[in-house]
Amino acid sequence: MTLDADGQWDPAEIEDVLEPLAAGEADFVIGSRVLGRAETDDALRQAGVHVFARLVRLLTGVPVTDTSSGFRAMRADVTATVRQTQVQYQTSELLLGAIAHGYRIAERPIVMHKRTAGESKKGSNALYGFRYARVIIGTWLRERRAAKLAPGRQEIDAAHFG
Repeated sequence: MTLDADGQWDPAEIEDVLEPLAAGEADFVIGSRVLGRAETDDALRQAGVHVFARLVRLLTGVPVTDTSSGFRAMRADVTATVRQTQVQYQTSELLLGAIAHGYRIAERPIVMHKRTAGESKKGSNALYGFRYARVIIGTWLRERRAAKLAPGRQEIDAAHFG
């Protein structure tokens, strides 16, 4: 389970996010502010959440609504299996890697509250958007190349990275 430490995510929602894992229905669960609610005044960043979800759906065929949520739960072997190289943009790298490795993805509605501590280390909206898009596309290309080289991953290739 991961939650950013800036007070935006309510630990009381952990049980709801964990439920698909506990029920054996998913391997990776995203707490989605799109399915739930976001307490934000930043319309541009909210629009970006939707744009990046569409990009991931276009690239992978997996219907996700919130690719950058810091509220996630996953099986322990996901982090052992998925290659991670990003320092600040690991949310999309981990998600795309999980999809590439055939892990089942689910989402649950959550509320993203206004930040109560610290400030974003991601930079301006434009810089953040550029860097985040670069990580999504770079990870997708990397995983697509890796899938073509790995024997026994043909079903995953055709479904998500072909």
